[in-house]
Amino acid sequence: QKKTQPQLPASCFLSLNHSPRAQGKRRLAKQRRSFSSETAASTSSSSSYSSSEVPAVALALGAAGALPFLALAPQVEPHVPLLPDFVRENAAALQVGYGVAIASFLGGIHWGLAASGVSWNRRRSGASSALSPPAGACPRATALRYLWSVTPCLLAWPATALVVEKNNKDGKNSREGEARAAGVAAATLAAAAAADAAFASKGLLPPYLMKLRVPLTFAAVGGLGLRALDAREKR
Repeated sequence: QKKTQPQLPASCFLSLNHSPRAQGKRRLAKQRRSFSSETAASTSSSSSYSSSEVPAVALALGAAGALPFLALAPQVEPHVPLLPDFVRENAAALQVGYGVAIASFLGGIHWGLAASGVSWNRRRSGASSALSPPAGACPRATALRYLWSVTPCLLAWPATALVVEKNNKDGKNSREGEARAAGVAAATLAAAAAADAAFASKGLLPPYLMKLRVPLTFAAVGGLGLRALDAREKR
């Protein structure tokens, strides 16, 4: 005579399926599937994130963003046509102020990426990269990124006061202050590039970014360096 297995009531299965442990497993599986699909979509549809090639839009905007550093340099500005007199008269303040704004912008990149929790991990071939999971994989790196994101702005900020420092003799803007302001802005932009290189080596920046950052940093630091040299010669 066959022994019949005892039948559990349906309520038991319902209670098992709705237990906190079962719900947690389902939630984790859903998050993994969601992240896998998002990663696949990102790597297949957006080369600007995963490719080492500089996106055309970023290249065009970056090149345009470097023009004020060069056009407002004292050795170049007299030869630039169609500049309003207001711009020519305040070229030093505009150039240094623009450098401070760009420093703040470069820090903001890190704030945004830290908030999103996304990083780029290079594969062994070194030719490609992929998005890595968010969700606090490295809280220490995220905290460091948040701290650095506000640092360039704070470092460059004093330059806005130095560039309008007045000369005690005639009340005009001090050449010494102008030179120091340009030096502070240039040093901040150089430090931001060095920090970005360190973050990029850890997979915390898009692979293409340093290809764009290096020439733009040379243009920005070069323009501000010309300002500092001219101010020191004429002080």
